[in-house]
Amino acid sequence: MKKELLSAFIAASTTCVSLIRADVVPEEELVRLAANDPSITEVSYRNIESTSEGIGLLCQALTNNTHVKEVCLECTNASFSMTPEGARWVVKLIKENKSIEKFVLKGHCMLWDALEAISEIFTIKSPNFKHFGLQGNMLADYGVDHFKFGFVVECWNKFTERLRKCTLEILDLSDNCIRLTEEDRGLYKKIMVSLAFMVENNENLKKLVLWKNKITGDGLTIFASNGVGESKSLKDLDFSSNKWKFEDLEEFSLCVCGVPLERLDLSGNKICSDVRCADRLKMLIGRLPNLKWINLSSNGLSEEALLELRLKYPKVEIVSDN
Repeated sequence: MKKELLSAFIAASTTCVSLIRADVVPEEELVRLAANDPSITEVSYRNIESTSEGIGLLCQALTNNTHVKEVCLECTNASFSMTPEGARWVVKLIKENKSIEKFVLKGHCMLWDALEAISEIFTIKSPNFKHFGLQGNMLADYGVDHFKFGFVVECWNKFTERLRKCTLEILDLSDNCIRLTEEDRGLYKKIMVSLAFMVENNENLKKLVLWKNKITGDGLTIFASNGVGESKSLKDLDFSSNKWKFEDLEEFSLCVCGVPLERLDLSGNKICSDVRCADRLKMLIGRLPNLKWINLSSNGLSEEALLELRLKYPKVEIVSDN
């Protein structure tokens, strides 16, 4: 890397720089990252090739960096989806860098071999790495027509088994279409069992985001019957925009009974068309004695029902769009 490219540096007074490029990380930016420029604390790249010349160079530049705390690699073109090679570079980075706290992979639609490779992250003991996001990757959106069923389940089981052993505090699996078609219900069940097992056994997990995954009644039943209620660490749960029916609210209430939740996001589920909804919400909140905040926006909750809830639970902040 040529030192003269350092002239492209942004002023050192900048406290946070977000670098967004397509396809190739500019060499001057790699130089800055490798030189441990203190002005860069977050980096975000879009459509970086999942090769040694793309993600590989970026990870090498970040290996000894002590100022970058957050990294996001977004994919908006299938040509740049994460491959096993790219996943191994990311794993190597998390193993060697001791300052990165948050790493997000967004929109990569990874195949199962890449998903298995990236899951090695969860076996790494890092002093600061606490937040991992797999957003919009369509983790389970591969039916039996695309892959051998046994291979897919084996990869997912390895993924969640590693996750169960990690020290992760925040896991974001939003917008991954975990709910499959009717033909794939066997795989869906196995995935939900694995997730429930992970929540129960990861003693460090503080926040789980499952926004927009189409997890409804049957998935919630699996959650409830496979130990989610045994979690002693989960404080913040985002189950928003999963397209529930009214009956799903009762299943969810059973699912989280006993969990020490302090924050719960149920917005965007449109569950309150039934007149009995307020009673079910009372039951839910009553089963969560540690609850401090709940988001019920975009659920069709009437003003009367909202007032009733607030009067019954004055210590709980109830958010609504009414």
